[in-house]
Amino acid sequence: MLFIQLFLFIFLFEAALFYGYSVHYEKPINSAVIWAGIILFLLSIYYFYNWKIEEMRDFMTAWVWAIPVCYLTPVSAHHAAFMVRLSLLYGIFFGLAAAFAREKRGAALIQQGIVFAGYTAVIYCYMNMFGNAYHKDAVMLTGEGLRLTSVFQYANAYAAYLLAILLCAVWMVMRSRKWYAVLLHATMVVPTLLSFFLTLSRGGLVMLPVIVLLVLPFYRFVQQISFFVYLLAGSFAALLIVEPVKELTTSVFNR
Repeated sequence: MLFIQLFLFIFLFEAALFYGYSVHYEKPINSAVIWAGIILFLLSIYYFYNWKIEEMRDFMTAWVWAIPVCYLTPVSAHHAAFMVRLSLLYGIFFGLAAAFAREKRGAALIQQGIVFAGYTAVIYCYMNMFGNAYHKDAVMLTGEGLRLTSVFQYANAYAAYLLAILLCAVWMVMRSRKWYAVLLHATMVVPTLLSFFLTLSRGGLVMLPVIVLLVLPFYRFVQQISFFVYLLAGSFAALLIVEPVKELTTSVFNR
C-alpha cells in the first residue's frame, strides 16, 4: 500500500508516465518499470500462497497479462517495447488493486491516494499558471489561447484525467460525513472544473455528458440530484472566474 501511494505521487511528476513517442518520456517509464518489477516480485510471493479463482476479479487478474502480448508483433519494435512495459505496469497495478482492495480499508487507502494525487496535479498546474513553479509545457499559449496540460504535456490527456478526478471529488462530497472532508472535496470541485475548461479539449467537453450519463445509474435518485446540483454549482463558479484567471495567467507569461 505504501508503494502504491508513493508511486501515485512521485511518478505523477515524471511526465505522468505519458508515452508521447519521444525520448524524454522513456527514462521515467523505464524507472517506473524497475520499481514496479520489484513490487511484482513481492506480489508474486503473496499470490503464490493466496491466489484462488473464486471471483471474477481473480479470473481477470490472470487475463490482464494478455494485454502486453498484443504488442509482440509490432510495426515499430522500439515503440512497441515501451507499450509492453506500460502494459506490464497496468497489469501490476491491477494485481495490486485486486489483492488489497478486497478489504474496505485497503480500498479506501487506494481511493484516497488516487484522489489526493489528482488534487496535487491540479494545484501544481495552478502554481505553474501563477509563476510559482515550472514544468515543461504545463501551461501553453497557443493560437487557440491559453491551454493547460499540467504534468501530462498534452491537453487532452489532462482533460481525461480531470474528468476522473472531478467525478471522484463530487462522489467524495456526497459520501463524506466529516465536515472538513466535505469542505476539502467541495473546494476542489471548482479548480478542477476550471482546469478542465482551460484545457480547451473539445474531446473532453464531448465526453463529459457521456460519462455523467454512464455513472448516474450507479447512484440512488437522491444522489443523482445531489450530483447534478454540485456539478452545476461548480461549473457556474468556474465559468464566473475563467476569464480573470486567463488574463492573470497570460499577463504572468508575457512578463
